[in-house]
Amino acid sequence: MKAATSKDWKIKPLPKKRSLISADRQFTLAEMNRVKRGYIPMAMEEKWFVFFKSNRLYFHRSWTGYCVFVAHFKRRQEGFVLHLIEANRNRRQYTEQDDVYDAKLVSDIINNFLLAPQTSKGPAGLVAALEQSSKPNYLGDPEVVGNLLRKYRDMAVESRKTKMDPEERMACDHGYALGMAEIFLGKMPAYAPMIPWNSPGQIDRWIASELHRPGFEGENPEQIVANAMLCYLQDNFDLGKALVQSPQSEKWANAEMEKIDSRYVHLFLGIPYQEKVEKIGDDDSENP
Repeated sequence: MKAATSKDWKIKPLPKKRSLISADRQFTLAEMNRVKRGYIPMAMEEKWFVFFKSNRLYFHRSWTGYCVFVAHFKRRQEGFVLHLIEANRNRRQYTEQDDVYDAKLVSDIINNFLLAPQTSKGPAGLVAALEQSSKPNYLGDPEVVGNLLRKYRDMAVESRKTKMDPEERMACDHGYALGMAEIFLGKMPAYAPMIPWNSPGQIDRWIASELHRPGFEGENPEQIVANAMLCYLQDNFDLGKALVQSPQSEKWANAEMEKIDSRYVHLFLGIPYQEKVEKIGDDDSENP
């Protein structure tokens, strides 16, 4: 596999809003040779594009091209040392603000993508990724995710047509949400997970960082994902209430519902949701 370069992907520079994180990790010359090759994603679930230039290792999100980290290395007689990490702090591009978490994430990416045995790359890795994505009910398919969301909404609407009291309906909504959490955390054999995305510590961490709703934080991965489902339901019901108070055309209502669906499909796929028109601001700094 060829070494990655900045020309291998459509990327954006690290923004001016950044955090400087001290580091002290040693690398042998052999390890550094592997680090310098970087990483070019070959499947949808591989979310990082990484390349090395001028003693710096650049980490970009593969779907958006945003630069999230720049790791700085110094040459030592016995090898190299990672001594500084610059972390993106532009909330429109990357919502995490925890320096300790980001330092560990950089180390994990290096371990799992750059230093791990490269058995998942090349034709065999591509075939494995294609086989996974071709399975029924693949959770990396936006249509599958959208259908699950709408199924949840429809079940909640149907429950409101019964004689359940409000407490029973809330319990029913939460029970359905926990069932959906089992699916999105890769625990239901009927649904093919996007590896490693649909697993505890991955999708739930993303949702917790992206979905800022007081009272919906969640104490464990199941609760975090279930609460995201409840937020999706609440957004739909809020739209319904707004339509009752101020009727709009069916076309407008359908468009607003599609926006809600799109936001949450992006959320459950780990893709940043952005409006079509972006403001030009503080994403114009360091160019590799």
